[in-house]
Amino acid sequence: MALSGLKTAIWGPPSLERSLLIKLDSTVLIYFSLIWFLFGINRASYSTAYISGMKEDVGFQGKDFNYMSTIYLVCYAVMQMPSTAALTIIRPKYVFVLANTVWSVLTLITFRVDHVWQVFVLNGFEGAFSAIA
Repeated sequence: MALSGLKTAIWGPPSLERSLLIKLDSTVLIYFSLIWFLFGINRASYSTAYISGMKEDVGFQGKDFNYMSTIYLVCYAVMQMPSTAALTIIRPKYVFVLANTVWSVLTLITFRVDHVWQVFVLNGFEGAFSAIA
């Protein structure tokens, strides 16, 4: 009883807006947690595929795997600012859905690569679209 009085004194009386914000926060948190988890699995799958035979199938040589990771991270970093600016111009619900759809398609296309440069290009675009999402 006393704890609820203290809570009301600190945070104010409960309102409809507050319950809406709690629902919104939980929805957004679940969505972005799932997306972040999938991005992590995707990045880890490249290491697994490299060890499991992608190195020979695609023709990686020397530091190509490091270049692939660097291209992803550079594109990710470069697209952070423009993607944030795009959220002020275009409605976020469209930006996030489009970015995640394109990222998913690029991830699925990866199984068809035959050359190292194709992996580099796909990784660059995946990094760019994962920065947006």
